[in-house]
Amino acid sequence: MRLHNHQLTPTTSRTFRRTCTQFPKCRDPGRLPHSTSRSIFAAAQNPILYRHRIRWQFSRHISTEKKQYYRYQTWLTIRVTATMSGVVLMGLVIFYGLFQEYIERLYPTPREWSYLTRDWLRNGRWIENPGPDGKEIINWVSVGQSYIEVLIRCELPSYEGKGLEDQLKPEGDETFLRFVSKAGIDISSKPYAWRRGYFEALMGCARVAENLDGWKTDKKRRACAHEKSIIGPSNPNPHPVPPGFGEPLREEDVQPTFPAPEEFYDKAMTTVGFSTNERVLIALAYGDYLDYKKRHSAAGAVFRKAVDIAVSASAANAAPSTSSSSIVDPKSGTLNLRARSSPPTPNILLATTALATHHARTGKYSAALPIFLSILRARRSLSAPPRPPARQVQREPSLAGKIFRAVVVPPSYPAPLPSGDEAALRTPAAICEEAGVMANIGELLFASNTSSSQSQKGLAWTRDAVDLAEDQLADLAISVADADPDADALASQKCSECLEMGVANWRKMVRRLATSSVGDEDEEPRSIWAMWAPSSEDTTKRAERRRRKWQAEVEFVEERVASVEHLLARERERRSTLYGGPSWGRFIYGK
Repeated sequence: MRLHNHQLTPTTSRTFRRTCTQFPKCRDPGRLPHSTSRSIFAAAQNPILYRHRIRWQFSRHISTEKKQYYRYQTWLTIRVTATMSGVVLMGLVIFYGLFQEYIERLYPTPREWSYLTRDWLRNGRWIENPGPDGKEIINWVSVGQSYIEVLIRCELPSYEGKGLEDQLKPEGDETFLRFVSKAGIDISSKPYAWRRGYFEALMGCARVAENLDGWKTDKKRRACAHEKSIIGPSNPNPHPVPPGFGEPLREEDVQPTFPAPEEFYDKAMTTVGFSTNERVLIALAYGDYLDYKKRHSAAGAVFRKAVDIAVSASAANAAPSTSSSSIVDPKSGTLNLRARSSPPTPNILLATTALATHHARTGKYSAALPIFLSILRARRSLSAPPRPPARQVQREPSLAGKIFRAVVVPPSYPAPLPSGDEAALRTPAAICEEAGVMANIGELLFASNTSSSQSQKGLAWTRDAVDLAEDQLADLAISVADADPDADALASQKCSECLEMGVANWRKMVRRLATSSVGDEDEEPRSIWAMWAPSSEDTTKRAERRRRKWQAEVEFVEERVASVEHLLARERERRSTLYGGPSWGRFIYGK
């Protein structure tokens, strides 16, 4: 009997399933290894009859147990991911907090300011730090943004500028100084920490402006390039841009990357409320910038302004019994120690040294040398500082106590710095500065080159300066190891700088004298009476002795340079460890 598709019965379907179960190796449901009716397989190939089998297999894979398993795995994955994300986030928050606390101890900020203003200031000072070796590249654009933000927030009444509403007259450009007054303001009513933080932000802006002087920023691309690489009518031969920069900038699409340094220096010079030392430092920085820009006449006026500031402050704080005559000659700038019975102040010594250095840079050796000599006499006549009182031996806390104190107790803001109006003392830092003055005198005598004896005097002054700086640096190393480790940090830095400069000058002087002595002997003119001389052997021997003398001097200087470089390397390592090296020991121990 032949069955058709529409005549299939449930019995036939069960027979088909039983047949397929008995022959699992049957690849084709329509072909079995033994003889069976073809009509059954023809009916079995209908997809309608397979539908219940497909549903059965799918339901086996997504069973109740599998559903619970998948649901548990999904919930476990979400919970583990959320837990790990929370742990990582909390770790980042803890690291950020410790890092901010660390740089807060390196660069303290005023407690009167809000958190964001303090954060902008310390981050700007941290980015500006070139590292312990001084070779890290500084992102001056980021530094400038930080300092500008601090300056804006300090002068806005809604932030830190409360009480300054009547003085603020914003006249700056739309990009940077839209909320900052160009003219100086009176901040004398603010506490010391506020004024010191404002001074640091303002001088930081001036430093950034000096380093970004001549740089332009594209208004659309926000890319920065120096004006020498910008295409425009004012620059017909632009320098090539670095690889990967893209298309060069055009003059019509750019604007200054940062305001001019003169804006910040003029604002700082006219600000009321800074100490005498801060005012002198502002004037000296402004004068150095003008000297760098080859505006020597304006720089000389600014340096004399710094001397006037120091002298007027010293006269205002002098005792009534002191003579009223000025301690500084207004014409020559030399120190007149006989005019007053009181010693000069640190501000006067600093300003007059800067004025003499300005004269030396511009080639006015005859004006610079008397000032340096008068400064040296003044420094040697200073009295020694009083002996510090003996420190009481206190019980040192444990390591756990130090860690707890470092994490929980916030660091206090440093005590106010000296104004510089007090009488100068012959401290270790002053002795190092005395060595620097001696090195400057030797350089001036050698550079004048009026005679060979003058050059020899310059060499002797330089040699004495190196000896003094090296001896003082060795004494500082002993005092740092035995006494207060923070007392002579500035003196150590000044001695290192003076020693490095003196050794470099000494090497150049000796090499030049050795070369010139040999050249003079070779080019010495012969007299017409030389033919009547008995022999030229004496002249040859004298030249050979001179050549050997300078050769021995060069070798001695090279050996001295090697020993000094080793000493400076050890001093830099010790200073980095004691005075602000990037280590967590400073965070814990407060060193």
